Amino acid sequence: MTVSIKIPWSNWYANELHTIWFPDKWNVCVSKMADAPKLKKQKIYEAIKNPIGSQKLEEIAKGKDTVGILVDDLSRPTPAYAVLPYIINELKKCNIKPYNISIIISLGAHRPMTKQEIIKKVGERVASTIQVLNHNPFSPDLVYIGKSKIGSPISINRKFAESDFKIAIGSILPHYCAGFGGGAKSIIPGIGGIDTLEANHSLYFCEENGEKHIICSVGNPDNPLRLDMEDIAKKVGLDFIINVVINSKLEIAGVFAGDQVKAHRIGCEFAKKVYHTKKIAKADVVIINAFPKDTEYCQSSNAFNVIGDVSSDEILKGKSSTIIMTTAASEGPGFHYLSGPGTKLFKYHDYTFPPESLKDFDAWIYSPNLFEAEIRQFYKDKPKPLYNDWNNVLRNLILKYGDYAKVAIYPLASIQILC
Repeated sequence: MTVSIKIPWSNWYANELHTIWFPDKWNVCVSKMADAPKLKKQKIYEAIKNPIGSQKLEEIAKGKDTVGILVDDLSRPTPAYAVLPYIINELKKCNIKPYNISIIISLGAHRPMTKQEIIKKVGERVASTIQVLNHNPFSPDLVYIGKSKIGSPISINRKFAESDFKIAIGSILPHYCAGFGGGAKSIIPGIGGIDTLEANHSLYFCEENGEKHIICSVGNPDNPLRLDMEDIAKKVGLDFIINVVINSKLEIAGVFAGDQVKAHRIGCEFAKKVYHTKKIAKADVVIINAFPKDTEYCQSSNAFNVIGDVSSDEILKGKSSTIIMTTAASEGPGFHYLSGPGTKLFKYHDYTFPPESLKDFDAWIYSPNLFEAEIRQFYKDKPKPLYNDWNNVLRNLILKYGDYAKVAIYPLASIQILC
């Protein structure tokens, strides 16, 4: 006999529940985030109409001719299609013509989006009436506007930089570098040049006595890397943000609009409450599901966000414990110009998967959609064990643990925060 558990799977693609199973004598525990209800449309619009720390959208838009709107790509679950029609309608009321509005996909160092992907993200009605452009961090047409306070060179997408009214749409999700997504992150890395991205991302570490130490952490937005992002966003002239907090169904649970710092920080406090997750103590097996950041293997390491700064001995039973990252990896291995194989900031996954704090534990990957040959490029030596069939995962777990094991499952690990 077995006990079956359904985990969310394949965001933006299948959007389904995926079944994994265990012996019925095992102690299988699922820890879900605190969660929040879906916000009604009227509440979404009210939040945008009553911004935090800034003038109202229509007041800023008055007298403006051109508008640039930043939207993230499919590696993030932001439902831009749910807020864009309202924003565009408000801009039209301010006599801004649709042909003077540009939506720019703030890709950072990710690959360009296809037409079909753009329609998924912004909605067909918007995609058919408003110009949508992919950012290119290598474009020779970027505009250089100087340096940040700490010396990061600032090269920015020209189309956005020259827009009269600058808006950014994003989601406030746990992030290992920036503390949380959203806010100024739409600017950097969103629409920065590759030199700007390299300079900013290098702030993830500080060097002391010849050794690099990580100084950023999940859930802490007041860190050097994000503060540099915010300084750059201010210099670029970001006028207005619309950031959402999503629930476990990827519905909008909160909207925080207005000033890129003030609105963002209030949103972060709400996000902490929504993503709050109780620890399951002393597990033999910890399963971290990468959903909703499970579009690519190279994004799936976000599943470790759930662990954050929690000590391994709080959640893992001992050295014999196993961590299994599960991911749909719907697009395969993925691509990243900044930290992918062959790039300046690339680090072999031998050293980063799992993170340093968990390196003494076995780490496995379960993904029916990945080939070992695809992910070999991320490793200096042999990749971590990759399983395409859950039966093989279970067979090896039973060989390791026998008749009994305690299993901890975090179904939306990339946005959950253990407390």
